Amino acid sequence: MYGKNNPSGKRILGWRAFFHLSGQVLGLQLLGAAVIWLSASTCSLADKVVLIDGDIIEGTITKQDGSSVVLEHSDLGSVEIPRDRIQSLTIDPPNVLVVLADGDAIHGRLIDENESTIVLEHPNLGRIEIPRQQIDSFKVKEPESKKEEEVGWFDPQVKELSAKVSRLKEKGWHATADLSWGSSTGNTEEQSTSFHSRVKRELPDRTTTADLVYYYKVKEAEISDNKLTLGLGRDWLLPESPWFYFLHGRFDYDEFESWQQRANAQAGPGYHLIEKDDLTLDVRSGLGVRREWGSINNNPKLEGLIGADFEWEITSKQICRFAPSYYPVVSDFNDYRTRFSGEWRYLFDEDMHLNFSVGSSYEYQSVVDPGKEHADLRVFLKLGYAF
Repeated sequence: MYGKNNPSGKRILGWRAFFHLSGQVLGLQLLGAAVIWLSASTCSLADKVVLIDGDIIEGTITKQDGSSVVLEHSDLGSVEIPRDRIQSLTIDPPNVLVVLADGDAIHGRLIDENESTIVLEHPNLGRIEIPRQQIDSFKVKEPESKKEEEVGWFDPQVKELSAKVSRLKEKGWHATADLSWGSSTGNTEEQSTSFHSRVKRELPDRTTTADLVYYYKVKEAEISDNKLTLGLGRDWLLPESPWFYFLHGRFDYDEFESWQQRANAQAGPGYHLIEKDDLTLDVRSGLGVRREWGSINNNPKLEGLIGADFEWEITSKQICRFAPSYYPVVSDFNDYRTRFSGEWRYLFDEDMHLNFSVGSSYEYQSVVDPGKEHADLRVFLKLGYAF
């Protein structure tokens, strides 16, 4: 009979029992309605794909075979993920809508079904069992698409850019692009600008980095700063080992330095001294060559490298980095240079990827042309885009 518990202890639901049960728990529902609603809305389930690099993608799996898994993502649409990039899968039960013979409709997660019954997990009533003879029809509910909220004229472009950024992150890419600008008038006429960009790709067997920085300043209608530096690096990682090998190079142009162009490249071993989810410290040493153009000191030199790379993810929105390096000339330790860069970055908005950063760069070269400075210090505030 409808409304009575069956021998297994599970509820058999008819429309009379449904309303009877609703009346019995009405007081409890009124007292806990807000809590129940919040629990149902914040704990909505989704299929989860964990990639081998640790990234997690959530959505609804629509197809899977031996070579790939197809997942429907709320922002990216249909995404096909190769099996060799997947560490694990978590597939949640589908959300179904059951229409009873008397016209009532019930929705919940499909837990089990057989020839005689369908078992659902209802958000308020918990686990319920519905006999097949009470059911007119049932179907899997399509996932609700994310509500579109127009925020301005550029909203479609922002959404498209955000989707492209998500795809790049899934492939291991991370990048920043920052711009700073300043101007003063009155007793001193001065305009300055700088552009900083950093691109990094992390794969299981290698890491590739590139950075580009440009400084330009005009003071009293004359150029007082004009510098470009471009760095490229590759780290080859060893499986299950803290050791790695690297090849790093850099090209510098500076209109006001002892030299006008300078290039160097070093290679050697490195070691992951600290390797945690939120804290990393790599140390490296190597040997290479350096050459300058536009200087009296323009002969190639065998140059060593001792350096470190530190990165601390303070919170999900804050990150701190610094990288000191020491370059001695092998044939003359009195001929050396040092380089230091550091920054603190704060993420304003996760959807638009806007961030603010403050940092500094310092370089010292022991051997320079007469009349030229040995040290070069810059401090900067930047507004930028990062993912």
